[in-house]
Amino acid sequence: MRAIHRLLCTLPLLLSADLALAQDVRQGTHGMLLIVNPQGLIASHLPMYHQPHDVQAVLALSPASRADKDFIDTLSASTPEILYTISPEPFDLSRLSPGASDELEEFCAALFLGHFERGGRQLSERVCFSVDDTLLFRPIAANMAKEDKAHWLVFEIGADRYAAHEIAGAPDFDQWMRLTGGRKLDAGRFRSMRDNTIVGSDKLERGTKLNLIRDDGDKVESRVEAVLYRETSDLAK
Repeated sequence: MRAIHRLLCTLPLLLSADLALAQDVRQGTHGMLLIVNPQGLIASHLPMYHQPHDVQAVLALSPASRADKDFIDTLSASTPEILYTISPEPFDLSRLSPGASDELEEFCAALFLGHFERGGRQLSERVCFSVDDTLLFRPIAANMAKEDKAHWLVFEIGADRYAAHEIAGAPDFDQWMRLTGGRKLDAGRFRSMRDNTIVGSDKLERGTKLNLIRDDGDKVESRVEAVLYRETSDLAK
């Protein structure tokens, strides 16, 4: 059984009512952004505020077979800013939640260059993935509270670093960025940071400088190298 990182899954947002909500059935086709890195794969569910898509979920994946790995390896050699998305076979998204009685351990998906619903080109009809870890599972709602400063979640794969916007109430946006590396935040796969430089901004752009906060309180300087994905219309209301 895969390990579940529980820190982000037990944020103050997840009160008892939210934990109950997390067990609701969310059966459907759950499109995802796929970040391809030679040291690992990250999949990010493309969320909306309504069921069955009302969850911000981030997964650590690996190819399920040698054939799947051989195909993924051809993508790993590509430019890292290329947008890949996957359209999985239907499943219950709540099977990825902490404490799910029937954890989702593997799924198969069509893989696209570009957004699969917006003119993306299908590269493979069926690639299968093992779910190694659920890095984030946050039910979202249009009436969630919003803070003045944006909140970003940082994910590290080897020497590479990515950041995702933590989605709040409507209207909001889903955005992923690749950041400069440097000193690791810690031995974990993810950490959160707060944007202290752009108050009230709805996005971070390429070249924006950031300070990431380590567990010991030290600051790690970083900047946005590339914006990999940004979506507003799905989270407009």
